[in-house]
Amino acid sequence: MRGAKMLTWSAGLRDAASLGEEKTDQQLAEEGEAQEPEEIAILPGYVWDGLRHQVGLPCAILDAAEIVSNRTEAAEAVQALVWAHKRPSDPP
Repeated sequence: MRGAKMLTWSAGLRDAASLGEEKTDQQLAEEGEAQEPEEIAILPGYVWDGLRHQVGLPCAILDAAEIVSNRTEAAEAVQALVWAHKRPSDPP
């Protein structure tokens, strides 16, 4: 499947949905670079190493950071998820 086209629009469907012209991969990549990164939380390497292999947890951390209304709430949500999964044997 490598290199295969994943989505094909029916004739006239994009125009009917008022989606405009389809963007190329290059255009999408350039748009992504234009966004300023926003620091929400910093996790030490040993903490991330202990969490990243837990099924669904990395996605839950990203979701928590994205769905709340401000940076403070996002940081608190991430911290709550991290502490909920921290083992007592982990370094402080």
